[in-house]
Amino acid sequence: MGVAVIYAAGCAPADRERSSAAMSSDPASTVRMLPSGSTLFQKTLQERRAAVAANPAATSARGRLAIFLHANDQFSEAAAIYEHLRIADPADGRWPYYLARIRQDEGDAPHALALFEEAAVRSPGYALVELRLADLCFKSGDHRSAEAGYRRFLARDPGSPHALLGLARVALQRQAWGEAESHLLEGIKADPTLGSSHALLITVYEGRGETMKAAGVRARSRDSRRYREPDDPWLDELTDECCDVEKLGVVADIAIEAGKGERGIALLQRAKAIDPARARTRLALGKALQQAGQGAPALARFGLD
Repeated sequence: MGVAVIYAAGCAPADRERSSAAMSSDPASTVRMLPSGSTLFQKTLQERRAAVAANPAATSARGRLAIFLHANDQFSEAAAIYEHLRIADPADGRWPYYLARIRQDEGDAPHALALFEEAAVRSPGYALVELRLADLCFKSGDHRSAEAGYRRFLARDPGSPHALLGLARVALQRQAWGEAESHLLEGIKADPTLGSSHALLITVYEGRGETMKAAGVRARSRDSRRYREPDDPWLDELTDECCDVEKLGVVADIAIEAGKGERGIALLQRAKAIDPARARTRLALGKALQQAGQGAPALARFGLD
């Protein structure tokens, strides 16, 4: 289970093997008992189902149920509700966006692309959809559309290291070494901590036989962080509904490594509330609080002293 993939998908949706199993089975049989969060999961699921039963026409209740199911690996039932919400609540771009993530994890790129495009039309203010579209186009081999998408996102978020990294990858497909180098240097200037930009720049220099430059980048990038996704509040909404303490811990670690200490602490607090006795969570939370400079008072407040 790759930590980068987990973060990209928010929380539970990242587990691709379980995604395929859930999507191929009957929704009623996909409810999985979570190791430490099963009680919370079952209680919340009953509450969300009851809210829908009490007001079947309320899209807000169905949306909360779908998000909770999605966040806890119940992909088949979540997808069915998202399909309903695409019709019942056409103004909200989250429904095709979340459904696109499920289809993408299934490997259904054409369907996912169409859904991302739908999300972009419904929620034009959510610029990140353009980046998702561009990334998926690139992975699907449509480099021309990917380049156009990266440029559209860059126009809305100037200096975006993720868009510049994408443009560099497109340039490398054309063996445009100089263009790729230019994009990467600009991206590194905007965010020197994004490890993927440094790694690709090393590839560029090695490809051109400039071993000294490659060695210099390698030396300077030792403290850079591994690849991380750009901020995505919609996927954060999924993570906040996750009941699996192990996955919450993994996503918290990635958030902290990316410099998002408050976010990581919040996720660890949720994990501790679900399973207060779990030693690994308590240790991680204590370490995160100390790194944040909150010290002994915070440790005592959370029962970690």
